[in-house]
Amino acid sequence: MDQKQKETLRFLLKARKRAQKVLAEREKARQEKLNNEARKEANRRLMEQYAQGLLALAQQSGSFTLAEQAALEREGRLIQQLGCYVDYGLSTSCMQRALVAAEQGDQGELRAAYLSLRIVWGPPEAPQEAEIRVHQGKYITFHHLPVPIFPFIWRLNPQLIPKMLAGALASPRPCSDRVKKDG
Repeated sequence: MDQKQKETLRFLLKARKRAQKVLAEREKARQEKLNNEARKEANRRLMEQYAQGLLALAQQSGSFTLAEQAALEREGRLIQQLGCYVDYGLSTSCMQRALVAAEQGDQGELRAAYLSLRIVWGPPEAPQEAEIRVHQGKYITFHHLPVPIFPFIWRLNPQLIPKMLAGALASPRPCSDRVKKDG
């Protein structure tokens, strides 16, 4: 084998290594994209499942029906929004989250926090809203009162939620920008 053939062979071997490296990087990127899409789909299914469970709780307490009626009476709309968070396990400190994410990738689990029922009404330039939150812990809160209403309270006193909703509707807050854009 002469010198020119050796150089050609060396060049071809280097080109083959580069091609294998590029193909491996492309395969890794494709696999990450597939994993990301699978995680998004799993999170979407979890969010639907959580929303159905919290909506059933809202219907059981009567707050969903009352919110629909209040929206119809005010010629407004009822907006449902699920609030979620990512649970990283026993310790969710920032330092551990950064270390876990760096070592193993994002391994947290999506959890539901609450289902927000927002009654939005009023003129488009200055809409108002009243908010009911049905929490995963089965208690209910209103935007105007920080005290939660636990299940044993709203089961023993069924007229309490309509009174609380009337109070929330009597003291509405300005509509958030996100709701204005969605409407």
